[in-house]
Amino acid sequence: MPEVITSARCDRGMRQLAFWLKRWYADPLAYAIEACGETPTHQQARLYRAIQKNKFVAARSGHGIGKSRALDIVTGK
Repeated sequence: MPEVITSARCDRGMRQLAFWLKRWYADPLAYAIEACGETPTHQQARLYRAIQKNKFVAARSGHGIGKSRALDIVTGK
């Protein structure tokens, strides 16, 4: 038998969704870990924190630390 979806259940689901979207919008590191299942390196975590606090971020570092991957997660590409 199919599950009955009530108005109250939809409201609760929308509140939960709003909670997570607000949290992840405010904290890119939490988004990468909780929503994307990533385990960021310490360099990526620094990038996420910098993105959280600054409008523009420049990362000076070596090759292969995951700068592009971190950016892909934040921008959704």
